[in-house]
Amino acid sequence: MKKFVDIKYLTDNFSVIIGVPYSQLQILLGGLSPDYCFINNGLWACDNYVIDGALISMGLYYIESKNAMTTPEMIHRYELEAIKILNDYDIPCQTCNKMRASLASDFVSECLALYKSQNSHAPPALYGICGPFPPTNPAVYPTYISSGFFDKGINRNVS
Repeated sequence: MKKFVDIKYLTDNFSVIIGVPYSQLQILLGGLSPDYCFINNGLWACDNYVIDGALISMGLYYIESKNAMTTPEMIHRYELEAIKILNDYDIPCQTCNKMRASLASDFVSECLALYKSQNSHAPPALYGICGPFPPTNPAVYPTYISSGFFDKGINRNVS
């Protein structure tokens, strides 16, 4: 059963997002039920599938990829594999859906591998000793909260 959520919920809760235009993975994901649905201005925008901890966003207004990369050729190759599975009438329906789910898992793995290979030269993210800066967890860094760091930002008019 899919949950209706906003885009902020999805981008905040998933570190890996694979964005795919509408109907480009329809055969591959057809046997799966979407986990989340995103509504934009009261209209359906995209369905979102959670596969191996990654979110695949597919629709008219899909969520942009984050920490993953795909190519049109890769999408086409996986869709052709899914079509071959569907066209083999000797495979029972349950087995067919399991095979497509396994293929979707392989797709996610390949998207992650492609992203890592393209960004292996990128510098590491800016992290301090205790995590990212500025701190994102107020419970861990109470001094920033009490000083009003998050509320006021940086005061450039210091005398």
